[in-house]
Amino acid sequence: MKVNTTLTQLCLWENNIGAAGAASLAEAVKVNRTLTQLHLSGNNIGAVGAASLGEGMKVNTRLTQLRLWENSIGSAGAASLAEALKVNTTLTQLHLSVNNIGSSGAASLGEAMKVNTTLTQLYLWDNNIGAAGAACLAEAVKVNTTLTQLYLRGNNIGDTGAASLAEALKVNTTLTELALSDNNIGDAGAASLAEAMKMNTTMTQLYLTVNTIGAAGAASLADSMKVNTTLTQLYLRGNTIGDAGAASLAEVMKVNTTLTQLDLYDNNIGDAGAASLAEAIKVNTTLTELDLNSNNIGAAGAASLAEAMKVNATLTQLDLCCNNIGAAGATSLAEAMKVNTTMTQLDLCDNNIGAAGAASLAEAMKVNATLTQLDLCFNNIGTAGAASLAEALKVNTTLTQLDLCGNNICTAGAASLAEALKVNTTMTQLKVR
Repeated sequence: MKVNTTLTQLCLWENNIGAAGAASLAEAVKVNRTLTQLHLSGNNIGAVGAASLGEGMKVNTRLTQLRLWENSIGSAGAASLAEALKVNTTLTQLHLSVNNIGSSGAASLGEAMKVNTTLTQLYLWDNNIGAAGAACLAEAVKVNTTLTQLYLRGNNIGDTGAASLAEALKVNTTLTELALSDNNIGDAGAASLAEAMKMNTTMTQLYLTVNTIGAAGAASLADSMKVNTTLTQLYLRGNTIGDAGAASLAEVMKVNTTLTQLDLYDNNIGDAGAASLAEAIKVNTTLTELDLNSNNIGAAGAASLAEAMKVNATLTQLDLCCNNIGAAGATSLAEAMKVNTTMTQLDLCDNNIGAAGAASLAEAMKVNATLTQLDLCFNNIGTAGAASLAEALKVNTTLTQLDLCGNNICTAGAASLAEALKVNTTMTQLKVR
């Protein structure tokens, strides 16, 4: 690499190069003029190896991406890299996830971010930075004008850390994506972030998955969305918002005109929550993706959503996997698909729809002209259900992907599908494991 003039990307993941190997590469980085991406994740380079790379980055003028996931660099290694960031003028992406940098390491990086003018993406997943580390980064975010994406998943920042970051968001004008999943953030933290979102004008993606946000937190976030005009993606999967939280979000969806993706996977919203969201979907004109996987909505909830699908003209992706909608729920959705003209992806995996539900969907597929992907895996549709879908495939001209894995379709069902494929001209992926 000291003499090579063409290599631009080097990936050495999980090669046990250690501190010595990192030192050798660092020497090359000091003089190399072509390498832009260096991936050294999982190499146990430690703090010493990070220090070597830090020295290399102080003089390198070409490297834009450096990935050092799982390298045990600790707070000392983070401090070395932070010193390099203060003078480096080319690096735009730095990946330091799973390195146990702690609050001290986060503090060092925070100081660097106050003066760095090129870094746009910083990944610090699973680093045990805590509330103190989040506070240090928040201070940097208040003055930094280049960072657009900050990933802090799995750092146990809690409500206090979320509050610190929220204060930063009130004045920051460049951050567009903030990932705070798996951070033990509850209703109080959600409320702090919600207040910030009322003032923030740049954030487009907010990840709050796998936290402890309940109905109150969802209500706070919903309230902020009444005035926020930039957020397009909100991820709340793995929380406990329930039907009340879903109702709050549904009310704001009736008036919000910017959100395009809403992820409520595993929130126990039930059929009541699904009904609330359905009413919102009837009038909402911007949402394109809705994830309600694992929410116990049942046949009644599916029926409510189906009614909404009959009039909605923007939703393109709907995930209802693992909701026990049964044959009745599938039939309701099938009736909607006969008239819906925008849905392209429908996931009904693991819903116990059986052969009857498959037959209903098959009838819809004979006339539907927009759906391209249908997932019916693990639904016990059997040979009869496969035969029904096969008949639909003979005339359908838009479906390209169909997943029927885990359905006990047997040889006869496979034969029916094979006959359909002889005349079908659009299917590109068929899964029947």
